[in-house]
Amino acid sequence: MPLLDEFGKPRLDKNGNQIISHETNVYLKSSDEVDPSVIDKVTSGNGITTVKLKDSDKAKERLYKYFNNSDDENNNISAVEKLLSAITQGVRNDNQDR
Repeated sequence: MPLLDEFGKPRLDKNGNQIISHETNVYLKSSDEVDPSVIDKVTSGNGITTVKLKDSDKAKERLYKYFNNSDDENNNISAVEKLLSAITQGVRNDNQDR
């Protein structure tokens, strides 16, 4: 998005180029859709959202189980490939929301 001054005109850098502002959107699920036992706290401010986990080993175990689910119809896909696929799908969804 173009960054505007107080008069609504595009702001320029020292070289006369228009300054562009970048945004990152973070979408969090409601508390009834996640397991709160692994979350210590969630904070948001200054454009930064942080999720602090209580026990990183427990979180890693849950992620491993999620991405290495033997009941998955695509059980021949590695956990890393599933993680990359989930990240890619999240980026696609974010781009569609814009």
